Amino acid sequence: MAVLKPRVSTNKEMRLLSWIDPLKLSWKGLSLNTNAIDMIEANPDKIDWTRIWCNPNAMHLLHSKKKNSRAWWHLNGNPGAMYLLEKNPAKIDFTALSSNTSPVAMAILEKNLAYANWPALTSNPAAIHIIRKYNITDYWGCLCKNPAAIDLIEANPAKIDWKWLAMNPAAIHIIEANLHLFDTDCWIALSANPAAIHILKANQTKISWPHLSANPAIFEPNLPRPPVYKEDLVKNVFRPDRVERMGGPEWLECV
Repeated sequence: MAVLKPRVSTNKEMRLLSWIDPLKLSWKGLSLNTNAIDMIEANPDKIDWTRIWCNPNAMHLLHSKKKNSRAWWHLNGNPGAMYLLEKNPAKIDFTALSSNTSPVAMAILEKNLAYANWPALTSNPAAIHIIRKYNITDYWGCLCKNPAAIDLIEANPAKIDWKWLAMNPAAIHIIEANLHLFDTDCWIALSANPAAIHILKANQTKISWPHLSANPAIFEPNLPRPPVYKEDLVKNVFRPDRVERMGGPEWLECV
């Protein structure tokens, strides 16, 4: 398997967590990953051009690309693509737009609710005011995925769909208390949950690597090494046995 190329730029912003094996990652998932842009730009030959249309942080790579009907479908769900849809209103697809969290998308949907896809809208955290206004509880699986609906989920524990809840970053406290109920499908869904990265690290044999590849939490900011603090100096440099070997208190006076 080809080794991933490092990004040429000197101002690389994100890096993989140390425990993530890059050779296990899937480019289908990485192409969706909002924090994988550095890696995507460094490996353009590996991009999955079907899925990257969904990535709001990849618009600079996409705006000049030729768009077929499938690309437009994915762009309808992409919060970063609303400027393209506003310029091309004939390309709006209300079913795909129903999952779009952009305020612009919400404004369009609120004027066209008759055309909305209600399951997709039910899972959309930006549509929680619509869900509450119309008391939409027909799609409990989708609702369990919605981070903005956690109060509704907690009030109806008997209706929880664990596979869908496993995707919900706001439900991590419920997930942690019920991991014993998780089957393979739940672990697959959990692999994409950015709030579950600590659970996944502790249960690596249960990870779905294609789904983990799309998880933005597998990356962290590529920050410089933190400074050495006084506590570190006391622990590692000025510990008593070391001071004694270096000459005792007189050495400290010279430091």
